[in-house]
Amino acid sequence: WLAANNIRSINNVVDIANLVMLESGQPLHIFDYDTLPEKKIAVRQAHQGEKITALNGQELVLNPEDTIISSGGKVISLAGIIGGQATALTLNTKNILIECASFNPTIIKKTAKRLNISTAASIFFSRRANLFLSPQQVLSQTISLIADTCQDDLDSKTIFYYQKKRKIPLVVNISHEFIIKKVGQSLTQQTIENIWQQLKFPYQKEENNYHITIPLSRPDITIPEDLLEELLRIYDYNKVIGSLSTI
Repeated sequence: WLAANNIRSINNVVDIANLVMLESGQPLHIFDYDTLPEKKIAVRQAHQGEKITALNGQELVLNPEDTIISSGGKVISLAGIIGGQATALTLNTKNILIECASFNPTIIKKTAKRLNISTAASIFFSRRANLFLSPQQVLSQTISLIADTCQDDLDSKTIFYYQKKRKIPLVVNISHEFIIKKVGQSLTQQTIENIWQQLKFPYQKEENNYHITIPLSRPDITIPEDLLEELLRIYDYNKVIGSLSTI
């Protein structure tokens, strides 16, 4: 199944994490716990010029737009995209830390594009949608499957940290002028409004501005550029590809 999805087999633990990702849509990353610079991790934005040697051997130079996992002040993973060599699993690994997280899909997509990295995790995060399993369920399933492959007893502990789910829909404003400028050609207001309706995005129109209410099921849409991308997806990129401005 991994090979059919262009995912290389690594070892039993990583393979299980990848299988769970394919089944649930939830990416995971596994660290060698004993190699962490400090026995705790933090999620933060990278400092300008920070570096990490990724699992694929690339040395990546980061900037504050990139979300990273750090330990002891050092970057150990590019969040939602790829881990670092320094904390990778080896034949000598005895203790592991499993990360089951939710990251901003817009940031993941932009970082992956800028660094020219495409991984299964980055693709899943970039296309983020509501999952049918909670992170707790995904983590429990992963631990259970790993335990089934171990000959000795497995001792595990889980820690959950999360913000309360947004219950009030986000409203993103986008103007007709912004759309025309980015597309590089004219789209009628009727065409644009028809697309909002196809997407089932409730909206209010005020002069040439659209106030779009983002469904709770679309946490990947947070800024006007995200709305523009959805609009063009429905309109058909091929109709504007020759004159599309930089988003």
